[in-house]
Amino acid sequence: MKLQGNYVRDGLRYEAADKAFAEAADRVANDNLQERIGELLGGLWPPGFEEPDNPKAVFAPYLARGSEMELRALNLARAAGFTAVVATYRDARFVNNNPAAVDCWRAPLLLPKGQQRKLWVVPESERDGALGAASTIYEGKNVGEYWQGIRRAILDKNGMVADGIGSADFGDWYDAQAKRLGWRPGMKKSEVYYLASMALYASGRAVLFDTPPTTYANYYMAPAAERVNEAVDAYPLVTNDLPGGVTDWVDARFLRDDQVKTLVNEGVIDER
Repeated sequence: MKLQGNYVRDGLRYEAADKAFAEAADRVANDNLQERIGELLGGLWPPGFEEPDNPKAVFAPYLARGSEMELRALNLARAAGFTAVVATYRDARFVNNNPAAVDCWRAPLLLPKGQQRKLWVVPESERDGALGAASTIYEGKNVGEYWQGIRRAILDKNGMVADGIGSADFGDWYDAQAKRLGWRPGMKKSEVYYLASMALYASGRAVLFDTPPTTYANYYMAPAAERVNEAVDAYPLVTNDLPGGVTDWVDARFLRDDQVKTLVNEGVIDER
């Protein structure tokens, strides 16, 4: 069960999506493994993963935004046989030196005529606190609602019905696991809850469709993966089949000029 990975980068082993699916299917049928990982997780599974059913592919941004990366991950996951799930973390705190967090509040949009625009949709006075709850420059709309509307239009344009793609917020689960695994105020929760996260991906109930490897994997994900492997004799299943050139920008190049104006001024995509 100790897969070697089709390649290793920054300390983390990656499997091709089709091989990861076959291995995950075997693992969800392994009652002994499910019991051992359940004990490691303290009996706490994230929402939607309580039962060992068809393996789910997890793409895990802070917020579901309908980015190029997200769409490509969802398509690859479904092609490999997975149920696709976007796992979000709306209660994560904003950090201005974290590009993934900044992209939630400074919307990276690909617009018609080759335009690329990054618009701060969260005013400077509101740039503190939870990522998904911040008020935007659009009256009565928080950032989670802003991206929800845009993502629905993006998915519909790409032939993907928004409500047909599962999503789950892992925030409460991350917090609960961090506390039971030794997190204390002043520590980064990610340094602690990655042990639980990697245990989930070792169970076969979920396979992580990760972004291109980074040094972050070396510092946090890889050590947690090795600890899980030692504990349950199963290495977490992680795949990175996303081809080069795929970005975390939101592709809105299909919009008309009047729709671009509505998006920038009102924070919505007018689909009329």
